Amino acid sequence: MSDSLWTEERAQRYIKLYGDPRKKIGTQSLLCRDASRAIAGSVLDLGCGMGHLIPYIPNLDQYVGLDYSEMMLTCLENFFPEARTVHGDA
Repeated sequence: MSDSLWTEERAQRYIKLYGDPRKKIGTQSLLCRDASRAIAGSVLDLGCGMGHLIPYIPNLDQYVGLDYSEMMLTCLENFFPEARTVHGDA
């Protein structure tokens, strides 16, 4: 894999800054709510992080989250155990 700006140290800072992805906040909530209306099939979430988009995905059976950070994927899996994840670099 290539070198990445997303080190585990940065992942830890991101986790502290943005917290629980199940809590919908501010403008992000409005944008994601509107975008979720257009989802009509499979979702490949590149750079999924902790899964902040997941609360807006109507059918997690068709969701796959991909991220470079194992720490972010671990957080996502803890918050959303039913979500499928892949560790990798897009």
